[in-house]
Amino acid sequence: MHNGIAYCYMKLGHYRKAISHSRRAVELEPDSAVYMSDLWYTLLEAGNPDEAKTVLGRAIELDPANELARGNLAHCLNLVSRKGTGQDECRG
Repeated sequence: MHNGIAYCYMKLGHYRKAISHSRRAVELEPDSAVYMSDLWYTLLEAGNPDEAKTVLGRAIELDPANELARGNLAHCLNLVSRKGTGQDECRG
């Protein structure tokens, strides 16, 4: 339930509420790579690329075969490295 609510809030641009619900989903199911990945995306959209990178790393630890998460991590790392050059932050 919290994961779905988080998604709705994120789509509406209510990032604080989205992060709160996404974190709650992860708290309730800490071994869910899907919920962890969704938290990553919410943090990313909210403009928290460094924390997003850490969360996505955890999602990959939970499900190393998840190629989408691995590709997202590479993308995020690239954007975080550009952050210091004044370019756009790690946003989807």
